[in-house]
Parts: sequence; structure tokens; C-alpha cells
Amino acid sequence: MRSATGPAGFRGLDAKFRRAAKQRFTSAESLLRNEMTLDAVYLGGYAAECAMKALILRNTRPKEQKATLSRICRGAVGHDLETLKAMLQERGFRMPNGVGRSFLRVVTWSTDLRYEVGLLRYNEAESFLVAVKDVVDWVEGSW
Repeated sequence: MRSATGPAGFRGLDAKFRRAAKQRFTSAESLLRNEMTLDAVYLGGYAAECAMKALILRNTRPKEQKATLSRICRGAVGHDLETLKAMLQERGFRMPNGVGRSFLRVVTWSTDLRYEVGLLRYNEAESFLVAVKDVVDWVEGSW
């Protein structure tokens, strides 16, 4: 079921999303260190999203790759972390309780943050990124 065996044009997309998740998280950490808290949370949410999408794609049958990619990358559904979690559950993945608690924090994220200005409290942004790291680490461990 790995995308590496998927149709031409879709090979390696799981790895690309995985790399994107790592890069977004690293950038979020850097922003947090520089007290750009709102921006750190914004990118941190994308780290969780990309990680979850990577695992979905990695565990999608080759003949379903195109439809799945369209579903997870189009419109608001593509940014809905609950939908992504449900898609992972359909593929047999269940978050352990600790990760599930972190996910409850991460799921508060929204792409609407792109319109916000200012700063969040540092400890709020930091706790959000800790929760994101839990989710991303779980995805990595499920790889």
C-alpha cells in the first residue's frame, strides 16, 4: 500500500509531505525562539497537517492515490485535522491516549490564523508546539 509503488506522478509524495512536516516544525521552533509566537503556531499547525497527510498517502493503495491526494489537498477539508485523523483511523491507525490529548490541543489550529496579527502568549505557543511535536513524533513512529 505504500505510495512508492503508486502510479507515476504520485511516487514519493508521502516522503515529500514528511519532509515538509519536518521543515515546518523546524521553522515553527525558530519562530518561537524569536518570540514570533503567532507565526510559530501557524506553521506548527501545518507541521501536524503535513505529517498526517504523509502517513495517509504512505498507506493509500496505488489506485486510490489520485483521489486521496485530491481529497486531502483541496478546500477546507484538506486542513481539517479531524478529517485527517478519521482517514488515518480508516487505515488502522489509532493515536495512543497521550497523543490523543495532544491532538485535542492541536485540533484547535486553523488556517484562519493567516489573517491574525500580533502575538500570542509565549507559554501558549510553546505548549501548542509541544502538542504538535507529540503528534508529529507519533506519525514518525507509525511510519
